[in-house]
Amino acid sequence: MKRLIREFEEQVRADLTADGDVQIGGVKMSPLAILDPGSETYDAEYLRWRDEEWLPSRFERRDSILALVPDNRARFTDLSNALKRQVVLPFVGAGMSLSSGMKTWGRFLHDLREAGSCPEADLHALLTGSTPNYEAAADLVHSSMSRKLFLNRMNTRFQVAAEQVAGPVRLLPHLFAQRVFTTNFDHVLEHVYTEEGMPFEFVLRGNQYLERAAQTYDRTRPSLLKLHGDEQAPSQRVFTREEYDRAYADESFLRRELGRAVSGTDSLLFLGCSLTSDRTMAVLRAVAQADAGEPEHYAFLPYDANTHQVRENFLADHGIYPIWYDAPTPADHDEAIEALLVGLLREQRKL
Repeated sequence: MKRLIREFEEQVRADLTADGDVQIGGVKMSPLAILDPGSETYDAEYLRWRDEEWLPSRFERRDSILALVPDNRARFTDLSNALKRQVVLPFVGAGMSLSSGMKTWGRFLHDLREAGSCPEADLHALLTGSTPNYEAAADLVHSSMSRKLFLNRMNTRFQVAAEQVAGPVRLLPHLFAQRVFTTNFDHVLEHVYTEEGMPFEFVLRGNQYLERAAQTYDRTRPSLLKLHGDEQAPSQRVFTREEYDRAYADESFLRRELGRAVSGTDSLLFLGCSLTSDRTMAVLRAVAQADAGEPEHYAFLPYDANTHQVRENFLADHGIYPIWYDAPTPADHDEAIEALLVGLLREQRKL
């Protein structure tokens, strides 16, 4: 697991004297060079660090999350069992890219507004409350800007280099080696899977491209379905209300593929998704109401005692049964999701 090995090597360098090197006569060497990556000594120290220093805190955090609400532990067990049967597909949202320097949709739209002429108060009104209207907000910002400037900002704001990628998203390749769904425009997932030596064979971007690729797309091969396109293909992106209407039309490939995913034999695990009222949730609700035999879907979501019961019922109507975690600060989101993913990896005997 390259992500974990890199973290191990970083902490090896951190446990040094002030200059960060070991002096032997007139020769300076890093402790990593002394350990000699690939040697038995290196492997033994890595396993000791992983098992005695890194894993215990993740397991402790996992256990505290599973004890947070009564349903968490049973849902986690059901999810783990579904993973063992290889019938779980991840659905990755914007929250999984925050650690890599990306922004939430709300923050991104506010930043984009600064280059246009729409009033801040109008945008704020659309993005506040329990169900933000992102489509209307995107329309408002889009209509207030030069088309070329809009395309430039959309392109540059979602660029991310491989070395920038951070957070629990780096654990996903070892749990999900086949199909991955995302609505993100960035290339975080492509970087993560490539770094782990598991590059996607198919990367399908946007509704029109998906439609053209339908003849050659093999669902049994490692593939990334970027349902809303990405930053490199402006004509395929789904951002404004008109683009959403076209992408989610009844006979569109996007809607068919998403409908097939939520009504087939596989469960979805939503990661970094807010799961409020949007087009994706509308598809889920339609399937949940039409098919009593659909599989249960799962999500990792922050717990709020004030809205918990309402959210539980809303999500159940969409066939989603979340595992709730406590997150007093923004950093706690990554910590909690990492702990749950580590727990799943241990259950699958992959860690």
